[in-house]
Amino acid sequence: MSLNLGVASQITWLYFKNISEADVFLQNTLKLKLVEDHGWAKIYSVANKAFLGAVESGKGTLEAKDEHAMLYTLVVDSVEDWHKHIKASNMTEVSEIGGMRDVPIKTFFATGPGGYKFEFQAFLNKDSIKIFHNN
Repeated sequence: MSLNLGVASQITWLYFKNISEADVFLQNTLKLKLVEDHGWAKIYSVANKAFLGAVESGKGTLEAKDEHAMLYTLVVDSVEDWHKHIKASNMTEVSEIGGMRDVPIKTFFATGPGGYKFEFQAFLNKDSIKIFHNN
């Protein structure tokens, strides 16, 4: 018997104490499209079949925490444009644009609602660009 073990899509779930604040942030700041809304649980399209879910703490499987050992990275085509947009938003702890010594990327970091850390990153290596970018 053959098993169908294909993965159809991917959802990363974040838990928030204030789902309304998270919704405004995800739609207005990150420009994600709301594709499923159950009030206390919402799903936003990130790219193709990748999604970000937001859950009201106390309603889902987990609880929101004050500290997170998690980084949500958005691979973007223009780090500079996103940096300008995020600096003008309500995100805090917005870093300067930089890179990494061992990995050819351009990146910056910021903190969003619920204390979640976000990275906005572009790959600089042409093979990585083919894998992770739209162009």
